[in-house]
Amino acid sequence: MARVLAGDKEAYAFLVNEYSGYVLAVVLPVVPSPAEAEDAAQEAFFRAYENLADFRGGSFKAWLGRIALNCALDSRRRARRRAALFARMAQEATDLDRSAGTPAGPATEERLTLTALLARLPPQQKEVAYLYYFCELSYQEIAARLGISKKTVESSLYRARRWLRARWQGKEEG
Repeated sequence: MARVLAGDKEAYAFLVNEYSGYVLAVVLPVVPSPAEAEDAAQEAFFRAYENLADFRGGSFKAWLGRIALNCALDSRRRARRRAALFARMAQEATDLDRSAGTPAGPATEERLTLTALLARLPPQQKEVAYLYYFCELSYQEIAARLGISKKTVESSLYRARRWLRARWQGKEEG
């Protein structure tokens, strides 16, 4: 632990490998999906590293577990807010189409398909994709708004793109 506190990144990498199973076991029951559990675990290790100076000794495992649980609870709260946000977005898009008298052409169908696919993303990926593509926020702005690291934003957006691409290509083939 002294090496980690002294800033030895290899020693911290050892701790991450040593405790990653434990951290996942803490967060999995709290968050709705394995992908979100991985994100919460990554965030927990990031926060632990940022706050190593605050570690007062005792059980590192218990300290890390508490951080992981807090990250998982934060993730679950954000997921609930995202679900409500996307339900409102879908309803507003439908209401706009109806009020504008937009015919159900190919562009409208593609937008509705994309909206439906976005709604099926895991909550954190959904929120990051929405903020990036629809609100045009930068990675840093998204990280600040959601209270997550920039790396978590990057990985969530990468996963969202990969997932959407696979579903979109499946739609076009089928």
